[in-house]
Amino acid sequence: MRIDPDLKQLAADFRAWRKNKQHVREPIPAELMKKARQAIPAHGASLVAQTIKVEHARLTKGPRQRADRAAKRRMGGARSAAEAKMVAAKAAARSPKRAKAPAPPVPSYSRLEIPLPSASTRPVAEVETPVGLKLKIFEVTPETMSLLSALTAAGRVP
Repeated sequence: MRIDPDLKQLAADFRAWRKNKQHVREPIPAELMKKARQAIPAHGASLVAQTIKVEHARLTKGPRQRADRAAKRRMGGARSAAEAKMVAAKAAARSPKRAKAPAPPVPSYSRLEIPLPSASTRPVAEVETPVGLKLKIFEVTPETMSLLSALTAAGRVP
């Protein structure tokens, strides 16, 4: 693709400005932007933007239009502050906020005290779970046997 000498000169001007600018976010000089916008009718906005390495929107839209679009995005698509308030009021009316009931406090620990049988009785079984829970069984009943089998099933208890 052949690039017009005028466009090459414009690209060289932009390179020189970038090389000599004082700050990273220094705005493009107005005279350079004016030259770039004047080249658009002859070469097209896309080619000019590619050649001088500037965003297409910077060439085709002025700074005021870009600022308006940014403000519109911040206001949720509204055209004015009054319209933004109206949109927010409608949204609030559609979905009223419901107060959540406070969650009950979670205990930091639980303790269950069951009186032990007489001292002379020895436990039938003692089981300790991987999390450190110790269980002593003093009486053999169908319920205690099912509890023991559930705790020892699938290798949960060593």
